[in-house]
Amino acid sequence: MLSHEERDQIAAAYKALPEIIPNFRSRPQQRGLVAFIAHALVDGALAMGEAPTAVGKSIGYLLPASVLAIMRKKKAIISTATVMLQEQIMDRDAAAVKFVVEQVLGRPPKIALLRGRGRFACNIKLEQESRSADLFSENNTHQQSLVLHKALTSGEWKGDIDSAPIDVQPMVWRALANDRHSCRAKACSQYKACPYYLAQAEVKDADVIVTNHDKLLTTLANDSSGDTLPELADAWFIFDEAHHLPAKALTAFAQRFECTLPWLHQLVAVAKGLDAGRTVPISKDIATLTRRLKEINDDIEADAKGKTCYRVLIEPSALIARHHVTTETLLERMLENIAAICKRDAKKRLSRQDEMDVIRLNGFAGRLREFQESFSAFFDADANVARWLEKTGSTWAGCVSPFEAGKILHQHLWGDVGSAVMVSATLTPCGEFNPMLVSMGLYGNDRVRTLQLDSPLDFSRACLRIPDLEHSPEHVVGHTRDVINFLASLEYDEGGTLALFSSKKQMTDVFEGLPPALRLTILMQGQASMAELLRKHRAKVRNAMPSILFGMYGMSEGLDLPGNQCVRVVIAKIPFPSPDSPVMSAAADNLESKGLHPFPLLLLPEASIRLKQSVGRLIRTEDDYGEVILLDSRARTKSYAKQLLAGLPMKTRYN
Repeated sequence: MLSHEERDQIAAAYKALPEIIPNFRSRPQQRGLVAFIAHALVDGALAMGEAPTAVGKSIGYLLPASVLAIMRKKKAIISTATVMLQEQIMDRDAAAVKFVVEQVLGRPPKIALLRGRGRFACNIKLEQESRSADLFSENNTHQQSLVLHKALTSGEWKGDIDSAPIDVQPMVWRALANDRHSCRAKACSQYKACPYYLAQAEVKDADVIVTNHDKLLTTLANDSSGDTLPELADAWFIFDEAHHLPAKALTAFAQRFECTLPWLHQLVAVAKGLDAGRTVPISKDIATLTRRLKEINDDIEADAKGKTCYRVLIEPSALIARHHVTTETLLERMLENIAAICKRDAKKRLSRQDEMDVIRLNGFAGRLREFQESFSAFFDADANVARWLEKTGSTWAGCVSPFEAGKILHQHLWGDVGSAVMVSATLTPCGEFNPMLVSMGLYGNDRVRTLQLDSPLDFSRACLRIPDLEHSPEHVVGHTRDVINFLASLEYDEGGTLALFSSKKQMTDVFEGLPPALRLTILMQGQASMAELLRKHRAKVRNAMPSILFGMYGMSEGLDLPGNQCVRVVIAKIPFPSPDSPVMSAAADNLESKGLHPFPLLLLPEASIRLKQSVGRLIRTEDDYGEVILLDSRARTKSYAKQLLAGLPMKTRYN
């Protein structure tokens, strides 16, 4: 139970927020969220709170988590859906919370950022790449490595990509980044100066750890939580934008192998410097594996019969499966030979060149082991996963993914954590929590609590309009023509318009079908970077010029266009997920095998969440107004229309 002292300290810290946050407004919804989270954390609950736009979620969870973490000597872990939101918390909200908590408790909370290894440079790699660096060289890796090495050794840079003193090219960073396979940890000569382990020391000392869903779930999937996370039973978890958790969990626990390993040839050169005696067998095995992968690729191509993606329903065809055992044996032998070299030098005091070679060899071994695990998973997959083959360019890949996120979250998270709170503006598809509880693996769990907050914004100044169009989206050509005609009929004399599409082809076809004069007002995703499109859009609106943003459904989340930057949102059609994706198909088959219908359990809740996100682009502040137009007649005529629109915050007009 929350003690009286804890309540008082949280309340005192909250009351101090106006001292540090300009124009801070204490809202009953935010106070309700603070209380809900505080009680859930100390009671060991698994809580789900829907907090609409403008409630102030990040302060709402960061403040009680910080106060209680200090008072109860606990670790609070805050996980966000994106790195951008993670950085926003650290750069903006953390400073305010530190200030007010220090006022009431006498010390600020220690808040640290937990990032993946790949966001930190490896000292050995950086030094190696910078050794022969020449400012006049045309090799960007050498040039950039030299600048970064000087910044790191002088103390001007902490070694992370996010604060790098220059804009590091992705190809360059790949050559410099730390990774779990090549890292020698305490055996490394640079361990005490390693940017990653220095950051880890801050994390271990923190009261509040800020990370993201991808990092957290990947850590759990790789069974490496002991390196970066406290014991789950002793920690409190808060998941922001929690509606992403199911999809993120499926991605983290999925596996994939490609029928090409272009880096294989580099193994021989690295191994030769450490153990010339094993170079010949490794060289022969690499040639054999390369040939074998080409044969597998060719056999998949023959088996595909012109398709570029197809699901394996039971097991791979005999044509493909014949490679399984012999390739597994080959991979095991290669890994044994590499491990023997690495083991011999594991505890030696190595020259810097040999140390670099060991790091590289460990890295190659790790990548080869990942390939072996994914290869095995594909051939050993059972009925509880989705298994499919997909083609990129001329290369085929074998993919395996679970399709029930709830099982993963229950097995790896909910059963172990001390408590957890999930917050988002969209946790009630079709107006209720049950679909999300099912997808999270929490339905029927007696630790579950829920809270649905009202919006602090005024939605009486907005409406959802569903016109009566001639064609439904099932008639693609006719519906596209209807969308063109409708957009051409609108007046664009005030504020900005956001048009959202589920199909890139339809977006392009609509753009090309509009009158030339109207096309001049449109800024379409893909024409320039998103930052540049938004800059142009805001400038046009500011100068009282019409501006229409065309974009894909992905723009329905995280895009903030307050005021007259967006007075109209046009949604081309109900954003149903693709039922043909291998993971969705496997989930649907699983439900049907149990006598259940996939549409109301899978497709409709997901479409409802996506529609709610799209609608949420319109009203962002107290003064916003306008209309959302859904150009999909199914929202008027289908039996599921009422469910789909349930929970939307604005009135609906059918004209």
